[in-house]
Order: sequence, then structure tokens, then C-alpha cells
Amino acid sequence: MSELVSFKGWVPTVNGRLSYKIIGESRHPTIADYANVATPEYQFVLAIQSRNTTDVLFHWLLAKFFQVSGDFTFVFCARARRGSKSPDDPLIGRVYVVRPGSDSSIQLKEKMPNWLHSLRGAELGVGKAELCNLFGSLHRELTSICDFRANVILHRNGIISISKIAYSDDEIYQNTLRYANNDHVEIDSMWADQIYYFVRDISHQHQHHSPDADTMITTYRVRGRSMEWSNRVIYSLYFYIINSKRRLEPTEQVRVLGVLAYLNSFKQIATEQAATSKLPLQMPVFNDQATKDSINATKSYLDLKFSEKKQNSDKYRTVLFTIAATLLTLVNFVSGFADPEVTPAKWVGALADFVKVNAYICLAPPAIILVWWLSDVFLVPNYEAKRDAVRLGFANRRVFAAVTIPIALLILYAAWRVNIIATVSLLHNAADGDGSMPRFRCPDIRA
Repeated sequence: MSELVSFKGWVPTVNGRLSYKIIGESRHPTIADYANVATPEYQFVLAIQSRNTTDVLFHWLLAKFFQVSGDFTFVFCARARRGSKSPDDPLIGRVYVVRPGSDSSIQLKEKMPNWLHSLRGAELGVGKAELCNLFGSLHRELTSICDFRANVILHRNGIISISKIAYSDDEIYQNTLRYANNDHVEIDSMWADQIYYFVRDISHQHQHHSPDADTMITTYRVRGRSMEWSNRVIYSLYFYIINSKRRLEPTEQVRVLGVLAYLNSFKQIATEQAATSKLPLQMPVFNDQATKDSINATKSYLDLKFSEKKQNSDKYRTVLFTIAATLLTLVNFVSGFADPEVTPAKWVGALADFVKVNAYICLAPPAIILVWWLSDVFLVPNYEAKRDAVRLGFANRRVFAAVTIPIALLILYAAWRVNIIATVSLLHNAADGDGSMPRFRCPDIRA
């Protein structure tokens, strides 16, 4: 496979060396199904994952409502040489993409379990020729099934090369070309990015940034043999660092330190790659140490503010509990001297009757708190929904207003109705014994 490819990117790695053995162990954005087999001569990887490629807001909800899906299936089939003579050989293969709901998708679902089982069953005693034949047959069958594909080279240092997209069907190519011309998009670059995200997610753990930060690094078109693309990676990482550093949250500051470690790792990798390839490289100069000191200072300041806030909160809570306990003790003490024959006010009895009949209302606040706590403990944060909410609010304010204003009015109407019903029920319980409402006599103000 030729190294003269169209797009390059970088899969982040702090130690500068990817482990091919963990490729496929991904849970973002969905759980990948994979087979990763090592023999004395080769490392074989076959991974499949369903990925949402659309940028429609709240796709997870609208896709079910309108029966439209952007969940394409991606398959990575590759191998790398192993052994002491080739410890840094790249992982070479292809990424195959299949449209949702197509005949190709059905065929892939039927055949993939057998392919994975065949590779997983391979042991060290299996002959090299047999595994190579199986690997070749996988490529042939995937080529006949997929809608389009691209050659991929993933190096140990994280540098990834992606070729131009090859389409299996002329109709798909014409439709894609028509869409690109109408919407003025570079379709090859767009699909190269999606392929890069797929390979990155199945070979990289999101330790120092949230999984939805998928545009921190992307692919860059390469014209000839050049290292200019590496500067764009550096700019992208610095942009993420500067943007996140401004957020006054301790979690973001810790993550920024991790991304800064990624940046320093990539600088060293790019320098070594340029020296090995004998290509000129002029990297932009940034003061990394001062940036790190600034991040640590901000983090220390936020930790101090959080500690002060917690101390004040503990003080307020202690004072509140002390006052409440004192009042309850005083009421309990004074009530012991009260006349046992005293009649409570009517509104007290009416309120007691209302609570007795509608006791479920008293259980609502603790139930809401319990559900909130359980959701925070067991549920995974929906980064996609958060991102879509932000995009809806800032990118399209008219749509945001059209959506939120009716919802707000509906909530206010529901609250008003509940209040009216509760008031009527309270007055009904406070009525006279015959069921009629209490009558009040106006004073005579005549002379």
C-alpha cells in the first residue's frame, strides 16, 4: 500500500507508542465488536462499530420519530508485522463503510459473527498461511459488501494516513457528488474525518478530555511529501487548551494538563518523523512551561475557592440545624403546658384533612430527590444532548425561542392548573359540615 495518501491525522498517545492489542476495546460512541489476534508473525485486527455521522440536532430522538437514521456501520480490517525485526511496523488495512438499512447492512450483520468467530478461534498453532488466507478473504468479501472504503495506515506513534474514498457503486458516488456540489462541501475530507474518528475511538481511550470533544483533532489534506499538516495539529491542540483553560472548573483544568501532555508528545513525534523522512519542519513556538504554570495556578485558585465555599456551606448548615433543633425543642416544651381541650383553628384542620387525602404530595419531593440521585449515580451523561442544547441555543436563536417558549408556557399552564385544583380542594375541605362554602357577613357601614 502506498504512503502517498490524501489525508493525515494523529491518534493521541502520551507515551508516543500505540498498543495494537487494545484496538477494538471501545465504548464510544457505541460498544465495538472486535477480534484482535496476535501470532508470532502478525497482529490481526477486525473491528465493527455503528456510528452516527449526522449533525442533526437531537438525532437520538428525531431519528426514531421520523424513521431516519445516520448510523453508518464502520469496519476496520488490518494487520501489522510483529517480532523483534519489525517492532515499529504500522497497522495496514482498510476501513469499510456500510449505509444503514441497506442490503449491504443486512449481509454484514449476517456474516460478521462468523468472521469474528473465525479470527477469535485462531491460536498460535494456526499456520501463517491459513490466517493470511482468511485475512485476504475478509477483505474480498468486505469489498463486495461495503458501499465505500478507504485505505488506512496507522503507525505506532499515532500518525494515521487515509487515502481517498473508493466507492463500490456508481449510483452512490453520483448521489454523493450531487450532495457535495449542492451543499458546497468537500465530501472526501468529510468522510476522511469520520474514518479518522472511528479509528481513533477504537484505538484510544478518552482519558484527558470528554468523549464528545471529537473535533479537537481532525484530518488534514496532504499534498505531496510534507510535514505542514503537523502544525495544524499543534494549533488545534493549543486552541483546545486555551479554550478550556478559560472555563473556571477544576475538572477542566485537570483535563487541560492531560491535553498539554498530548501536545508535548506530538511535538516530539513530529520532530522525529520529520528527521526520519528527511522533511523540513518549522513548528510554531509556544511557552509550554508558562502555560502549565498558569493552569496549575488556576487549578489551585479554584481548589481554594471550592474549599472556602464548602466551609461556608458547612457553617450555614450547622447554624440552620441548630436553629431548627432549638425551635422544635421549644415547641415541644411549650406544648406540654397547653390546654388539652383547646380547639385548633379551622385552617389547621382543613390543611390536615387535605394532607391526609392527598398524602402522595408529601412523597413527591423526596421521590424527586431520590430519582435525581439514582440518575446521577447509574446513568451515563448524555454529552450529545448537552452539545445539541448548546448548539440550539447559540447557533440558532430563532429555533431555540420557537421551541423553548411553548414549552415554558405549557409548564406555567400546568403549574397554574395544579395550583387551582389544590386551592379548590383546600376550600372544599374547609367548607361547612353540610358541604356548602362558609359564608362571611360584611359589616354594616351605614350611618
